Amino acid sequence: MSLSHFIAHSLTVLLFSLLSVGCTSTVSPGDTVMQADSDLERGLYEEALEGYRSHRDERLAATDRPEWENPHFYTLLMGDVELRRNRPSIASDFYKEADLHGVSSGLVLDRYRSLAAWYMAHDELDKAMEILKAHRARDPLLFDAMLDKVAKELTEREERRRSSPASS
Repeated sequence: MSLSHFIAHSLTVLLFSLLSVGCTSTVSPGDTVMQADSDLERGLYEEALEGYRSHRDERLAATDRPEWENPHFYTLLMGDVELRRNRPSIASDFYKEADLHGVSSGLVLDRYRSLAAWYMAHDELDKAMEILKAHRARDPLLFDAMLDKVAKELTEREERRRSSPASS
């Protein structure tokens, strides 16, 4: 879990916990999220997805939801679950959905960098490059650093391929 994700998530859980004080419900919004977090840590991905989805949908339907609250934050977390499940294209779809629904640009861009890092770690450098290029304009400083790393690796790979005896 990245530091920015941890901080944002912790603040959200704290806020929901504070908002739920005095509620008559036996399950607070924070409880649902904490259960989903626990499920995720135990590798219960379907349960975690359902918990985040349920919480998001409940908050979207809430008539007393504060104007500043964006339940699509949990759409990002659903993408994180899918990335942990090694399902990057599904994770990307969740990140796109969160982005379309106005989740903080910084949080969304952090996820796109995580997605690119996943592709890099799985030796799919072309896909990593594609993601980084697609979102570079929104945060050139951070994306350029990763683009540089991918470009160097692609260049080194090409040089190794050219110098290997099999390519002669």
